[in-house]
This record gives sequence, C-alpha cells and structure tokens, in this order.
Amino acid sequence: MKHHVCTFAATIAATFLSLSPAVSQESDDPSLLQQDVERQVRATREAFLAGTIATTGFAETVDVRPRPTDTLTREMIQLFADAEMYDFIDLDGPSTTLVAGGRIGHTYNAAELDRDYYDAVLARDVGQVFGLAFDNEEKPNLYMTATSVFGLQIVGLDALVDGVPDRLWLGAENSEWMNGQWGGFDQSGPGSIYKLVGETGQVEFFANVALDERDNTGAGLGNIAFDAVHDQLFVSDLETGMVHRFDLDGNDLEQFDHGVDGRPTQDLEGVLFDAATGIDIASDSFEPLDPATWNFATPERRVWGLAVHGARLYYAVADGPAVWSVGIDGETGEFANDPRWELTVSDDHPDLDVSDIVFTPQGAMIMAQRGAWDATKDYTHMVDDTEAEVLRYVYESPEDDPETPSVWFIDPTVLPVGFEDGNRAGLGGVDLGLGYDERGRFDWRNCSGTLWSTGQNLRVNEDLVDALRAGGMFQVDGVQGTPRLYPVKDNTPPWFSYFVDYDGTEVTDDVSGHVGDVEVLGCHGTTGSQTAGGFGSPAEVPPQYELPPETGDPDFWCTSGGANAAICLCALFPNTCFPSDPPEEIAQCATVEAEVTCNIVTGVYELTASVTDISGANLDQTKVEDPAGAIGALPMSTPLPGAFTVDLTGMFPGQTGQLNLCSFNAAERDEGEPFSCCNTTVNFQIPPFQIPGEYCEEGPVQ
Repeated sequence: MKHHVCTFAATIAATFLSLSPAVSQESDDPSLLQQDVERQVRATREAFLAGTIATTGFAETVDVRPRPTDTLTREMIQLFADAEMYDFIDLDGPSTTLVAGGRIGHTYNAAELDRDYYDAVLARDVGQVFGLAFDNEEKPNLYMTATSVFGLQIVGLDALVDGVPDRLWLGAENSEWMNGQWGGFDQSGPGSIYKLVGETGQVEFFANVALDERDNTGAGLGNIAFDAVHDQLFVSDLETGMVHRFDLDGNDLEQFDHGVDGRPTQDLEGVLFDAATGIDIASDSFEPLDPATWNFATPERRVWGLAVHGARLYYAVADGPAVWSVGIDGETGEFANDPRWELTVSDDHPDLDVSDIVFTPQGAMIMAQRGAWDATKDYTHMVDDTEAEVLRYVYESPEDDPETPSVWFIDPTVLPVGFEDGNRAGLGGVDLGLGYDERGRFDWRNCSGTLWSTGQNLRVNEDLVDALRAGGMFQVDGVQGTPRLYPVKDNTPPWFSYFVDYDGTEVTDDVSGHVGDVEVLGCHGTTGSQTAGGFGSPAEVPPQYELPPETGDPDFWCTSGGANAAICLCALFPNTCFPSDPPEEIAQCATVEAEVTCNIVTGVYELTASVTDISGANLDQTKVEDPAGAIGALPMSTPLPGAFTVDLTGMFPGQTGQLNLCSFNAAERDEGEPFSCCNTTVNFQIPPFQIPGEYCEEGPVQ
C-alpha cells in the first residue's frame, strides 16, 4: 500500500511535468525547498499557575495548497490535494498545552472541563515532543523531549511544480525533514530537549542527546525524569537505548546502557548498540509510513518510561515489557553499578511499551503503556488499535514473598481510562497532581490526590450516550483526572473523573494517538512524582493561586462577612480549618432531616429536607445554596418550618453533594441591616452503581 501511494504521487508528478517542460525535476533551486522557520515571539511573563496541567500532543496539520495559475488548474490542485500532498504540519499548532487546574467548581462528575489551554508551546519552536518533566526551581521550568510518536515527515524538491515542496513517501536525494518535525532552533533535531522557562515564559533550546558525538537520526527520545535530590535530569533515547544523565545547564554527564550493563545481571545475553545503523532520509530504505524503518532500538535495549524513586532510577524496557532500576549515588548523583530487574508485565496484559511511570507517596508504581507506532499519510492514525493499559503495582505485603522472583505483586490493578468498552483508552502519559475538595478546589493537604492519564475517545460509549451528553464532548482526546484513592471497582467506568481535551477542538475524524504525555505542577512547585504528599499547606502560596469561588447571593453570607474570610483561609491553609485542639462546641440553632428518594414519576432522584428552628430567634425562612454548582435548579427561600425538595438531575451515580442552608428571620433581613443567620449543612450521596439517565429504582434509597 505504501508503494502504491508513492507510485501515485510519481504518476501525477510525471503527468504535470509533461505539461511544463521548461521546469526540470532535477532543479536544485533552494526557493523550491522550505523556508526558514521563524520562532514565536512570546510575552515575558511567568509560565505556570498552581496545578498547571501540561500535556503534549500532535500539532495537527494545515492545508498549504497554492492558488490556481495559468499552468496550475484547480483540477490539478484538487488531484494533488486528494493525494494528501498539501497536508503539512501546522507550525502554529500546539505541541504542548498548559491548562489551569484550579477552580473547577464541582466535584469529579465525568464531565469535560469547560476551559481552553491558557498557553501553548508551538511546533514552530519545538517541533513534535512527547516527554515532560518539571524541575523544582522557585519558579519551575518545564522540559520537553523531541519525539517520533506523531510520525516522521519529509519533503523534497518541487517536482509537482506547484510552488510547494513535495511530501515524500520514500526517502530521496535532496529531501529534508518537514518544518515542524523537530523545532525552529539551529540546533533542533531528533535528539533535542527544550525548556519552557518558568520565570519568563520563554522557550529555549536545552540540549541535544548524542552518543559518542553521534546524533540521533530520527527515532527520537523517549521520556524525561527529574531528580530533585541532585538537580539533574534523566532522558531515554529510543534509538540507542541509552539513558543519559544531564545537569540543569544542559551538560551530558553520563550514560547508562541497559543492554550491556543491565541484562547480564539476570543471565540475559548482552545486546550492543550498532552505531552503523540509522535513518538516511536520502535513501529509499526510509519510509515515513513504515515505523519498521525508523531505526528504533531493539526491544532488548529500548528504554522509554522513567521515574526517580527511593534513590533509584526506574526505567521501562520494551522487552517483556519489564521495569528495571539502577541506583543513584547519594553524593554524586552518578549511576550506581547495581542494575536490577523489578518486574515483568504478565501475558494477561498487552505487550506494549511502557512510556511513563509515576510513584505514589506510599510507594505504589503506576505505569502507562502506549500503543505501537502507526502512520498514515493523512496523519489520522499514530498508534495501532491495541488497547493500552494503565497499571498499578504494589509491593508484596506484609513482606516480600521469598517464593516469588519479584518484590512486587505479579497481578497489577488495571486503572480505568475512558468510557469505551474495557476502559483501556490510554496513550502513554500518567502523573499525580493535587487533590480536589467537593467544590473542585485544590486540597493542599493531598499533593498527590489526583491521577492524571492521557487518552483518546475518553467519553465515548454508545450505551451511555444519554448519560454522557450533559457532560460535554464525547470524543475527548486529552487527559482524565481521577481521585487516586477511590476504589477502582466503584469507578469503572470512571464516573468520578474530570476530562480535559488537549486542544479544545472537537474531533470528528477517526483519529488515534494524537496525545502524548502529561505532567502536573503540584505542591511546592513539584509534581506528584516528586513529593511525598501529606497534610499541610504550601510554604509559600504561589502568586497565581486560585481564589475561592464566588459565594453568589450575598444574602447567604449574611452574618458579617466572616464566612468568606474563613473560606479563604481554609482554601489556602487547610491546617487552619483542622486545628490540633478540638474547637469549643457551638450551640445548635436548627436541626435538619434529609433523605434522597426516587421520584417514580420523573425517574430521577430528589432530596427532600425539612428544617426545625430550635434557636428561639423566630427563624421563618431558609435560603439554600449548592457550593459545588452541581445541581441545576435550587428552590427560592422556603418557609420555616416546612419541607423543600431539590431535583438532583445532572448528578452522577455515587456522586456526593452538599447543600448549605441559611435560616433567618425575614423581617430582620428586610430592615436592610446585617442580620443573624443559622448556618447548617446537608451532605448526601446519589446511590452508586446506577447508570445516569436510566429510571431510578422505585422507593426510598436505603
């Protein structure tokens, strides 16, 4: 099929050339090749907000078809367009997007977050990138690694004589990488690492990964991990199989060779890198539509996912797939001479590369697989249809079982990603970020509370169309955020999740593999993989910290404004809300009885509540407010004593909710002065395991 495409392109070129004999196919006129790329002029400002979600993805394409001329008819242009000759990488497309993670306004509810990225790193600057890592500077920097996961594109001289460089399906003389493949810096190439400077928001070239002065020829880099103890970075090279150690000045300090130094520790034959191999885009042995010609390291050598944990670098090897580790010297940060095998993914799971690893504060290892490389001339498919998984491994407990070869339980937990059958829609990126409270605000006590995973078609399920429709787009290609500690059995499919699309555009075509890695800025400027998490607030509140949500009707906060101040303190410094000494008991002013029941007429759940005044203050009205904004309609002020009903349409199975009630004396309020308010709270939960949109069970919920 690939040769058919190439032959067709050559045929239409020959046909057109016969009409224009004055122009030679062998022309070396540089004007017929690509122009130099101008990098983006970026404003000088801090790049990151607290909880920023950074995601890599394909920059998508732009149609560069020319205007018709006397010798270039519309019919000819359409013929070339039908052959995908005018689909080029969009230099102004995002290669990395930055999304604000705060002020969501509601709890996890399986909806797509209604927000666009606030900034993006463009293909004209960095080309296509996959791996991401933050450092821990006071204003953290983000590092990005060049990749081939979104395809390898080359162009040649203008044989079609249409003023546009020709897309090539085979390597050829005078060919070059398409603009937007590797970046716009003079040093840009398949081994490049780029840096988004946190303090200024500028994109910089950081370093090139090379082995003995041999540059990466096209397979690109794998992932990147930050070592906070030694202020250094580890980077995997998908072509050589080496892991490189860089300082933060971009100096390549050392390399680790798993094929030579790791495998023999398990009585496996060593596998050397053949430096004579490589991609030659001038040779027809290279096919942009055939990943088998892209010179990836053999599975025995190919290292991709990386994570630093417990003074060791954990790295994923394609052969198995398996995870190994090597020590990091505590003083120097150098590789220790102690590689060890950790685990092999069993045959019960797909045989796919592990492209990302993250550790929980308790030491569980979460890894993300990515489907095998695929390539199509229309850029639609970049992974095959194999379902990649996100797996969680834990240590054998209460102690290592000497009868098993690994210290890890052999059977991992498969974590659900997406709503499609099997819930295995992952695309190879995973990280931990700040947790959220019931209002969708950051929980600073829980620095690793949310598991973020990249995936595709995340809200697609033909059997759940009605239930999912209210939550936004179905075909979300981006990231899924799920509470890390929520039981998997109760969250499959992942109703308790947030979803964020990579670039905010609705995809109508059948595409795969257009999203890459994810990294989330967490507490103290770290990511979830760098912090131990736990109780407490940031040592210094970031200047971009999200303010607490607006409280809405000021009548609700009618005492003296003190409640607003309390919310601010609680959001910024949770320990002020949970003092070590029990507070003095506050006199009760009202009692509330509430029950969630099924309305057998409408088929939806309702909350019925009644308030009783026990204050002696002649309370006669109650104001109801939903702090999370999850309920579509609330009653106006209701008389007291008396009952009121709240329709819970739009809430999801198992979702928890909260109503804040303010009971007051209407005559006192009407005087226009501050008045007393009895504040009470109703916490409730929609019954779990119900599919939204289906008729609820008859009778009250137990």
